[in-house]
Amino acid sequence: MSKKNEESEIEPLSAIAGESDIEFETETSKRNVFFWAMYDLANTIYSMVIVSLIINRYILVIGQLEQGMTYGEASLLYGVISSIMQIGVAIMVPI
Repeated sequence: MSKKNEESEIEPLSAIAGESDIEFETETSKRNVFFWAMYDLANTIYSMVIVSLIINRYILVIGQLEQGMTYGEASLLYGVISSIMQIGVAIMVPI
């Protein structure tokens, strides 16, 4: 079977998993890094625009049209809900 480590009596990983046929790429091309960085940048900007601009305006318009609120009331409600959510995130994030 496999040989146990005498000090901690834990089997070495190579003995448990056996020989691996998986080959890992040791170098990453600069081209791949550049394209990944561009993808990440575009994804981040898209998310920021949708969350900070479009969703905000959409909720304010829905609040005005559907609920009969003024722009100030809808904006206040959005700000209060957003603040409560941010406080919740701050509480749940590990320190």
